[in-house]
Amino acid sequence: MARGLSGKWGSEGWGSAGSLYPLMAWAARFSPFVELGCREVSEVPEACHMVGGCRRSLPRSRGAARRGLALFRSRDTGRRGRSRRAVAAESVVKSEDFMLPAYVDRRDYPLPDVAHVKHLSASQKALKEKEKASWSSLSMDEKVELYRIKFKESFAEMNRRSNEWKTVVGTAMFFIGITALVIMWEKLYVYGPLPQTFDKEWVAMQTKRMLDMKVNPIQGLASKWDYEKNEWKK
Repeated sequence: MARGLSGKWGSEGWGSAGSLYPLMAWAARFSPFVELGCREVSEVPEACHMVGGCRRSLPRSRGAARRGLALFRSRDTGRRGRSRRAVAAESVVKSEDFMLPAYVDRRDYPLPDVAHVKHLSASQKALKEKEKASWSSLSMDEKVELYRIKFKESFAEMNRRSNEWKTVVGTAMFFIGITALVIMWEKLYVYGPLPQTFDKEWVAMQTKRMLDMKVNPIQGLASKWDYEKNEWKK
């Protein structure tokens, strides 16, 4: 039992707190002392006492075993909590919360949920305060600036035609021209001459042969040939 806890199993996974607690409680019921290794028992001094050298023992009393296990759990949980907080503090990454409303210019959604400018400057804050008074005191430039704080583009700007189609067409024609040049080069220098089966005489003999064999006489080629008049059906 001593070797099982402090020897092989302790180094291969049995030394963890989750697997050690049941073994300690079970052993306390059947033996007066359970020998544990220093690494496992050093965390539970109240539940164990020195039995010489590097060996410690756990009393058979269930109450003492429970107190020792409770102390072990509290210290282990605190240690893990501190380590997790340290890792979390080192890996804090600021990211935008996409669950919050976002600004967007859309003709079918004329009033966005939030303003275009989120962080106002000092002059913009003063203008917003001036906005609360009579608008007759505002100049045309101030009204336009207030509009730009709320919206990025007007309907006229959103409906304005763009010259992007020229870029798209030009790019498409460029790649089509490159492809045509590649095909012409391949026909001149890569592909060999067409086989004789593409000659008109060969195609005519092949068709005559298929008619003589009456290939597809129901709905195919032979069904369209008049064998009595020796010509195609009209």
